[in-house]
Amino acid sequence: MTAYSFRDVESFARQAGFTPELSPLMAAISFAESGGNSRAHNPNASTGDNSYGLMQINMLGAMGPERRAAFGIQSNEELFDPLTNMKAAKKIFDSQGLGAWSVYRSGAYKQFLPGNYTPATDAAAAAATQPSTTSSGQQQPSQQEKKDSDKLRMAGEITGNDGVFDVAIRNLSKLLGR
Repeated sequence: MTAYSFRDVESFARQAGFTPELSPLMAAISFAESGGNSRAHNPNASTGDNSYGLMQINMLGAMGPERRAAFGIQSNEELFDPLTNMKAAKKIFDSQGLGAWSVYRSGAYKQFLPGNYTPATDAAAAAATQPSTTSSGQQQPSQQEKKDSDKLRMAGEITGNDGVFDVAIRNLSKLLGR
């Protein structure tokens, strides 16, 4: 398994041609899709998948040969290379937009966005991230900071004696309400 940090994946997105504004969003989509694992592979044809790499590029059936030609690759395994995978994602994005990724449509990517990420189209979200000040001049935590204490942790946020699996188990427990 080759897992990359959020910063690494964001850098791959920029190298592949995504704008600095979109690269954090693409990294968040990647973490929702693959956990930042460039070797992720979902071969479950019964769910319509034969997806590879960071962005889980689907190569099922007739899509495989068409996409290999479009991406300039010879084999699906080349999509395990993080930059090749992100370049393929850029081609998909350019033709289909963000809706090509189910984790974008479902909102599952949002838990992986950095706390300071503010999409230009969402002024209300930007305002919610600003701390407020009391009449005595003390800063109050923002609504977002209050929410962040309950959010799931990314493996890159590991501190102390926590390991990747400890964080994963806690995240699953939170998601399942246990």
